[in-house]
This record gives sequence, C-alpha cells and structure tokens, in this order.
Amino acid sequence: MSRILKISGTALAVLLVIFTVIFIFFPGIPTYFKVKHDFEYIDTEIESYKTVSVPDDFKEYSKGRLSVKVPDGFESKETEDMLSLTDGTSKMLITVSDSTENDKIMRDYAESQGEEYDKWEYYRYDEDDYREFFKKMNVPFPSEAVASSDILWFNKGGFTAKDCLKLRGKNKDIFLEFAEIKDECWGMEKTWMLKKDGFTMYVCRSDGNDTVSYNYWTATVFPENSGSKYYYIMMPKTDEETVKQIFSSVEIN
Repeated sequence: MSRILKISGTALAVLLVIFTVIFIFFPGIPTYFKVKHDFEYIDTEIESYKTVSVPDDFKEYSKGRLSVKVPDGFESKETEDMLSLTDGTSKMLITVSDSTENDKIMRDYAESQGEEYDKWEYYRYDEDDYREFFKKMNVPFPSEAVASSDILWFNKGGFTAKDCLKLRGKNKDIFLEFAEIKDECWGMEKTWMLKKDGFTMYVCRSDGNDTVSYNYWTATVFPENSGSKYYYIMMPKTDEETVKQIFSSVEIN
C-alpha cells in the first residue's frame, strides 16, 4: 500500500512540474480556451478576393488616381472629395480620404469643445498599454499617418487564438478586448483582400443581421506610397457577379 502511495505521489509531483512548466512558457492557455469557446470568429482570417473578367462594354470612370469600370448606362457627378455613379436604380459612391486629415479634424473638434482628443478613448486601456501589446505581438503599432495599418484590419485578420498563448497580465486582457471586437466585426460583415500592382484593397460585404439592418458592399483601397490617403467605394447590395466585375476593374494610375 505504501509503495502505491509513493508511486502515486511521484506521479502527481511529475504532473505538477509539467503543468508548472506549461504555464510558465504558455501563460495564456486559459485565455486560449476562453476565446475558442466564446468567440465564433476568433480563428477567422482574411481570404484573398477572387477577381473575374470585366465585360468590354463597361465604361471607365476615375477619381484621383483610382479608376473603376461600371456597366454602361451609369451617369457621374463629381465633387472635390466624392464621385457618385448611378443608373437610376443602383448608386455607387467613391470618396477620397486621408487618415491624418481625419485625425486632425477630430482633434480640432475636441479642442473646440474644450476636451482632450484621445483616439483610444473608446478602448479600455491607455495608449502606452496598446503600444506594449503590439510590441509583444510583433505587429507595428497602428499609426494615424499610415492608413493601411488601420486597427480595423488588425482586428479583422491580425491574430488568431494561438497568439494569446505567450501573453500575460495586461497584454492578455487587451487580447481579450480585441478578440471581442474581432467577433463583432466579422459578425457584421465579411472581408476579403486583393493585392494588385500598386495597391491593396479590402472588400467587405454586409448581409444584414440583428446588428446591421442594411446590405452593402464596400472596398477600401490603399495605394502604395500614398502615406495616409486612401479611397473608399460603397454600393448597395446588388448581384454578386456585377459587384465582382466592378471591383475586379479597380486600378491605381
């Protein structure tokens, strides 16, 4: 009997050592199981957008450096920041945006209201905490001056459950925050990415659900070496083949 107890005690000690070593090197294991259980889209990654051929009778329009082709019959109306295309039934909007300018507008507005502007205001922690988190994740800190590093795309495709395994303390808490945001983002719309000569484009589709009551397609186009400038295309839900043809025609000149 004493020999059995001694063997059992030895086995228990070995198991304790094994579990201790595991938690030392992988402190995020409890977080891993939590996000796998709680968040449907935690391991969802952004897939490539598959292009199709563009019909020869499509007509080309341009806004800034961006060109796009749409079915014949569309009419255009252009302002400084926007190009509107419509055939009387469908309508497509193309806007030119600048992350740095947008940030300045928000900062100036906050100051006009006697408030201090903080782009992390609606997050749970301070900027220094997020800087440390991104450093731990080996991901560049999202900069307001570089549109393509917008935190939205990090939330959509910058991590999966396994990335939390070596996190601890506040970094682990921030991972949980982003995991929750990622689940909400993918629950609202699906996303694909297209890389072509001179630009990267993110295509998103919302099908409408309990959170979003409208259906739409969007494409966010980040030209190479454009600093913080980018293009945004939005159109209501229409037949998918036409949408694919339009988005496949996008070029940066």
